[in-house]
Amino acid sequence: MTPPSGVIRLEVPALRRSLRLLRLAVADAATGLAFTLDEVECARIAVDELASVLLASGPAERLVLTIDRGGPELAVAGRLIGGSGSAASPIVDTVVTELLAVCVDEHHLDDSGPPSFDFRMRPSRRARGRAATPPG
Repeated sequence: MTPPSGVIRLEVPALRRSLRLLRLAVADAATGLAFTLDEVECARIAVDELASVLLASGPAERLVLTIDRGGPELAVAGRLIGGSGSAASPIVDTVVTELLAVCVDEHHLDDSGPPSFDFRMRPSRRARGRAATPPG
């Protein structure tokens, strides 16, 4: 079975209640790439934690999430748009940093302009083997 490819762009209100939509979109993309159940949950945790950090950095109108499923990995980026005033530098709790180190292969927070984040995950070797095997 060939995994789906392409880019998904989701723009939601910059509110905490919008995080569930981001988690759902990332989980769907990770499932389509044959991530294990634990890896799907890690992707959900990563987008939730990083988006929460952005939302806490200051007022904004929208949060834009881009999910790229074009290669063997899941690449996710998020940014705030339409903020009034200046955003504070994103503050990441030590526990969140440790959680992200376990969950994703790499992540980055950028506060040089409007706050943004990105992370990348590769499926485990076991998941990659499942993706190559046709069902049935």
